[in-house]
Amino acid sequence: FWVSICTALHRVCRVRPKTIRLKAGKHISYQLHHHRSEIWTCVDGEGIFVLDGERILVKRGNVMNIPVEHYHAIKATTDLTFIEVQLSNPLVEEDIERFEYEW
Repeated sequence: FWVSICTALHRVCRVRPKTIRLKAGKHISYQLHHHRSEIWTCVDGEGIFVLDGERILVKRGNVMNIPVEHYHAIKATTDLTFIEVQLSNPLVEEDIERFEYEW
């Protein structure tokens, strides 16, 4: 199933998976992307996910869909591991704007 999704997506956009690990209390910046969407899958731990200012508690098994040009961040409440899949065409790491966020 996953292979067929990736194969279909690869025809219309580039796909880059990453594993991200955050220690309890750490977070990634509040950010948005102009060209890429992302899918985050929590594989271990718990945290607070923020999408456009709305906070959602997440834990293992939760999947977060981040559309293009939506503000997002995550903070680990315990050690947290999630898989980030970036989808874009072109897929460039510089497609990021960071903003202040009051945790």
